[in-house]
Amino acid sequence: MARGAKEPQHKGGSLGKRIEAGKRRHRTPTVSRAPRSCCANDAARKETTDRMLADLRNARLDRSWANGAWKMQAPKWFLRKYQRHLHHLPDDVRAKLNLR
Repeated sequence: MARGAKEPQHKGGSLGKRIEAGKRRHRTPTVSRAPRSCCANDAARKETTDRMLADLRNARLDRSWANGAWKMQAPKWFLRKYQRHLHHLPDDVRAKLNLR
């Protein structure tokens, strides 16, 4: 090996020594957290719902061909943007966009 050159380091795999059963690291338990509501209060929830419906009105809906008929679908950007708020939408809108 050349002078000043570093030794090759092996990462992972079976090249290293096996860890003895008594020395294995145990996974730390996760902290359980209560589910957070997506909106702080009813006013914020209503405002978000109104904004979602306005965006849907102005958006061009995607379509897919299934079972001999076109089905309307919400655009991908809309689903990504409002993923945690989709349950706010009224049932008739969710049914029309096949979000159930």
